[in-house]
This record gives sequence, structure tokens and C-alpha cells, in this order.
Amino acid sequence: MKILFISSGKQPDYQCDCLYHGLKTKYGRDVEATSDMWFMYDTLTTAESVFLYGKGFTLYGLLNSNIKNVQEISSIKEKIRTRYYKYIIYGSLTRDLSFLDIVSEVYKSNEIVFVDGEDITSIDENFVRLGVYFKRELDKVIKGVYPISFGIPAEKIVSDIPQKSRAWALNYPGKLATYIYNEESTYYSDYQSSKYAVTFRKAGWDCLRHYEIIANGCLPYFTDIACCPETCMINFPKEIIKEIFLKVSNNEEFTEEKYNELTHFLLAHCRKYLTTEALAGYLVDTLNGIKDGRLNKVQASSHSDDIYFINKVLKSKEFIHQNIKYSGTSSIQKIRFLDFDDRIKLYAEDQFVSAQKSLGNVIDKPNVFITEEAGCVDVFISDMVLPYESDVHSYMLKILNSISAKSHVVFIIPNYLNYSTVLNLKKGDFKFGRLEICKKPQVNFYSKKTIIQFLKAYGFTVLSLNEYEFDNKSVIKRWLNKRQMFKPLMSKKIIIEAVQKYE
Repeated sequence: MKILFISSGKQPDYQCDCLYHGLKTKYGRDVEATSDMWFMYDTLTTAESVFLYGKGFTLYGLLNSNIKNVQEISSIKEKIRTRYYKYIIYGSLTRDLSFLDIVSEVYKSNEIVFVDGEDITSIDENFVRLGVYFKRELDKVIKGVYPISFGIPAEKIVSDIPQKSRAWALNYPGKLATYIYNEESTYYSDYQSSKYAVTFRKAGWDCLRHYEIIANGCLPYFTDIACCPETCMINFPKEIIKEIFLKVSNNEEFTEEKYNELTHFLLAHCRKYLTTEALAGYLVDTLNGIKDGRLNKVQASSHSDDIYFINKVLKSKEFIHQNIKYSGTSSIQKIRFLDFDDRIKLYAEDQFVSAQKSLGNVIDKPNVFITEEAGCVDVFISDMVLPYESDVHSYMLKILNSISAKSHVVFIIPNYLNYSTVLNLKKGDFKFGRLEICKKPQVNFYSKKTIIQFLKAYGFTVLSLNEYEFDNKSVIKRWLNKRQMFKPLMSKKIIIEAVQKYE
């Protein structure tokens, strides 16, 4: 069974990654992908795993790189048109909808999967019509919408109950002072040596922590489990978790025999129902059970994304030096979608070495080089690097030393006039905002006005500026996005084309 898994692969996304891990573990190379998901494979370095969300614990760096199967864009399009794949799976409908215009012309709705792993409970009805919609935070029964949950790799589940040395685990959700573990082994050891561990709903009901507690032979003290909707976390053993909560909250102690019985039961349940493989099996079984589907042609929405903008610059540019430079922050996957002549050389670098090495094994083009050296270039693309540079001046000098009078530069930065972007930053939740990569340097804040002023200070003239990556999760947001006057406030990112101004 051939499956195409579509995902941006820019950064970890638990729901997307749990499903991807399960599918790859279960079906191996039969699962092809549009991105190489570099953080999922054993090529991930230990030094870089700490930069990932959750410090790379539990899900990341596990898959054998031999089962990686990433095709060239042209090959993917041809395979879609010839119905090579049985199912097309969009790992996150809010992050990557590549090829949807082609997919919807060729595949029926029961062959297309949209996974909505966001913390919010709202549903995008447009996608319920287009394919099979799986929702993580599903708070009620909705026709045409199927529940989906996280999963844990089977290899992370202990074989037996570990020796206990204390009653409660030190790690407490939300209390940063207890987040003291920098290695997965010591983090797991906290649960393994403890009889109970506190957990509860945070932004959403589903949380990888629930699974980690059970998988390490510890009983979860799930404080608000009674309020969890029946349609959410459907395979989670809620009734027995409720029993544990009531018993412990009433200061009633379990006998050693009863404690071991409960723990053994949860471990067995975890192995059978809560693994990433079980998750993948559930999704495929659900698809196989849906017999009827329909074709739904949709219009491509690429005009609002950065790839379209960059390709437009590349097509309009007269190449003199025959070189392009791409500099990104875990966004190096984008170079696979760039449209340039075979005569042009592209030099790409990423702040994550693992991403560079992994992509180097996927792209087999003689004119693409994964390296920092580029010489003088016709187009320099700075993708989400500027906000996280500790030495901005040196970075700008690097750009100036790489371009000539006729070179074009494309800058991509977060839009700090957007409310959700600012809110996420305050929560430490934008791109690498909560990761070490931007805890070391000060995050550089730019609004549309200040970025233009900043570029002028280095002799740049802005030729064009556009906003993109709009939030369409609610009816109100979709309405606002259609009004030109609100678009500058609704976009999450700004993209700028500039040239050096020589007096």
C-alpha cells in the first residue's frame, strides 16, 4: 500500500509526527513524503535535539534513515496524477496543503486525509467536504469528523514496573522550576522511580506527557480527567484513570498488589492501543472502512505563500553570476520547491546541521550545494534567520559581501503586528521562541515599519512587501482575511524583496 505523507517538515508537531512515526514504522518505504522530516531520523545529532520542542524527547531521532523515502517534486506530481498512491495524508492541514489542487482533481474524498492536530476545538468545514477529517481536540460528535490522538513509540514502553523510591514525580506540568531534565533518560527516570505523576489539560486535552507517564510504569494523577469529552482521546483508559484520581485525591492508598495490578494493566493497554503504530493502524482501518467518496476540485492557494513570492522573484531576475544563496532556520526544505534553471547554482545552509545533512541525502541535483560558501549571488534569501541572529550587524555584512549592485535579497520575518504572533511569543511558542536557539540571543523584533527602516540603514531599497500565512481557523478570521484593510494585521509573516541602493 503506497501512501504519500504531506508535511512541511520545518519543525516538530506532535500530532503530525506521532502519525508519521507510526506509518513509517508500520509500512516503511511504502510511505513516501514531501519533506524529509529530518528530526525524526537517527541522523539527528544529540547536540541539536535539545533545540527541538520538548528537547527532542520521546518521538525524535528514532527512525532508521534507511526507510526514508522522499521523492522529487516532479515525481510526486506525476505519481499523484497517475494515482500511484492509495491514500494522500496531510499531516497538518494548518501547516502544509501542497499539491491540493492536483490531489483534489484526481483523488476522491475518501482517499484524502486531513489531520487537524491543533489545540483549539473549531473545525474547518471546507476540509470536511474535501476529504476525511481527523480532529485531535474533538469536543463533540460532528458528522464526517473522526477523532485522532497522540501515540508513543513502542520502544519507549518499559517491559515491567520499575523499582519505586518516592511517591510523587518531581516534574510538574506548567512549573518551569521542575523542568530540570536535559536528557531523556533522567526525565524518564523521574517517572520510573515515582509511584504517581501529576498531569492535566493544558492548551488541549491530549498531551504526550500522559503517555510518557504510563509508558514508564507510573500511575497518572490526572486532575481533570472527568471533564475530558468522550470524543477526545478515545483510546485513553479514562475510566481507570478516573479511579486512580478519586482514590488518591481522597488520601486512600492502594495496596502494593492493587498498585501493581493497575500499573500492569495500563502498560498492557499502552502497548496495545496507545503506540504510534496503533495510531497509524487506526487511521488506515478507518479509511478502509469508508467506501464512498467524491471528487472535489479546488483552486490552488499558492499565491499567499512565500514559495510563490520567491519563485516570482527568481523568474523576474536577470541572472549574471548564475548563483542563488538560501539561508534558513530549519526551513531548508523550501529549496525543493524553488523554481530555477538547471544552469543556476543554488547554495543552501541551515542553522540545523542535521537538516542540512538529511536534505543532502534527498536532493540529487548537481547544481544544488548544501554549503555556506556561495561567492557573489544574484538572489540572497534570508528565511527566518534575521529575528534570531545575536549579531545582526555581522549577518548583514555577510549578505552585503555576497551580493552585487544588481542582486535581489528576500527577507522573511515574523509579523509582530499580528496578535496571535505576539501572544505566541509571550508564551514562548513562535517557531523557535521556546527553544534554546533564541534563548541565547535576544529575539529581534521588527514591524513592517521598523524592518524597512532597518534595511534602509544598510543601503537597501524595498521593491515589494507582502504578508502571508493567514490564520483561517474561524469564520471571523476568514472574513477579516478577505478585507484588504485587515490583512496586514492578520498575517503571521512578512516577506520583502529589496536591492542595494547606490547613489
